[in-house]
Amino acid sequence: YGNRLLYHLGGDLFFVVPVFLEVETSTDRVIQKLGGVGLVDARTGERVELGSNVIEAYYKMFGLLNKSTIEEGEVGFESAIFSPVTIDSGDFSNLVTLVRNNDNVSHHLYVDVVVLSGNFSLIWHGSVITPVTTPTNSTYTLDIGTLGAGDLYGTSPMMTVYLPEGLIVAQYIVQVVLRTEEGVVDQINLTITVTM
Repeated sequence: YGNRLLYHLGGDLFFVVPVFLEVETSTDRVIQKLGGVGLVDARTGERVELGSNVIEAYYKMFGLLNKSTIEEGEVGFESAIFSPVTIDSGDFSNLVTLVRNNDNVSHHLYVDVVVLSGNFSLIWHGSVITPVTTPTNSTYTLDIGTLGAGDLYGTSPMMTVYLPEGLIVAQYIVQVVLRTEEGVVDQINLTITVTM
């Protein structure tokens, strides 16, 4: 369906393809609705991504979602992603994070991984991390240590998710919080999909 547009982005040519969905209304009519935008590498046809708009599709294609610029005097996440974003129940996904201390002093850093359900486990540097559990969530804390002024730190703890009995697919929101000795300085919300 739809027209294709040849578009120049970041030095490459891409086909931008509107994706239409057929939706049945309550009056038994079928209408077409724009469901998103497909982005296809025009040279090879191998890179393909779908987004709600061209920018989202481009960012997904090149892994630019959940990235930010850390201003001078700040400490924060440069990026945080799950790799892969979809796993089978009982398998693991790496939570790949990159933290920057762009302040002019060293800071002691902690990364908190907060989940709402108790069917997660986290392994970091070969050790199982024991969560602090409350009635509303479980928080896994990684003690990163001291990060010097201007330094970067990357880590990728392994998160395993187990589906509760009776579910065949679920999507979870995971909050990743960066703290210094002064308190919370940044946070990113990610999703991970788990299938049977």
